[in-house]
Amino acid sequence: MSQPATYYLTEWYASDGLPGSEPEQVATVADGSGNLYVAGVTLNAYEKYDLHLAKYDDDGDLLWFETFNLTDTTANVIVGQMILDNAGNPIIAGSVYNGSTNRYDALTLKFKLDCNPVAVSEVENSVARSLQLYPNPATQRLFIKSDLSETSAFVDIRIVDALGHSLNRIETLSPVDGGIDISSLPPSVYFIIATTKGNDQLFGRFIKMHH
Repeated sequence: MSQPATYYLTEWYASDGLPGSEPEQVATVADGSGNLYVAGVTLNAYEKYDLHLAKYDDDGDLLWFETFNLTDTTANVIVGQMILDNAGNPIIAGSVYNGSTNRYDALTLKFKLDCNPVAVSEVENSVARSLQLYPNPATQRLFIKSDLSETSAFVDIRIVDALGHSLNRIETLSPVDGGIDISSLPPSVYFIIATTKGNDQLFGRFIKMHH
C-alpha cells in the first residue's frame, strides 16, 4: 500500500532586498517567542562584505535589521555561528579581514535586543579578550586560557550548544589541572561563555569529538 502524499505549505518568506551572501555564510537562531534571528553578509558601497543581522517575528515580519563592519573600505566579514545569551541578546562569532596583516582575525560581536552592537572583540591571529580553548577539537577534557592574568578571575563558566541552550554551568575550574570535563557531551560544536569578577563576558568555541 502506497504512503499518502505529504504536502508542505509555505507559512511565510522574507527578503530585505539587499545583496546577500552564500548559504554557508548564514547563521540562524530562534528565541523562546518564535522570533528568528538571521545573520549573513551584504555588499557595501566599497564592494566589501558587511555583517547583516535581521530579526523577524513569528509571522515573518521584519522587526529590525542592522549592518556592521570594522572598516567599510578594507574589511570583509565572514559569519560563523550565532547563539543567544540568557537575556536573549544575539552573539555572533566569525572572522574579519585585517588589511594590515593580510589575513583574517577572529571576530566576536554581541548585539542588544534593540539591535545595537554592545560588545566587539577583534582577535588578531589569536584570541585577545576572548578564550583560548585547547585541545580543539577535544574528546574528554578542555582547558581554558585567556588574556586575563589567571583563570581564577572567572566566577561563572557556561557551556552552550549551537542552538543557544545552556548545557553545563561551572563555578570554578578544576583545582588539579584547570580543565573541564566534557566527556559526557555528544559530538558537536559548542560555545563557552566565561564571566569575570568584573562582570565581563569572554567567549570561545570548541568541537567535541568521539573518544
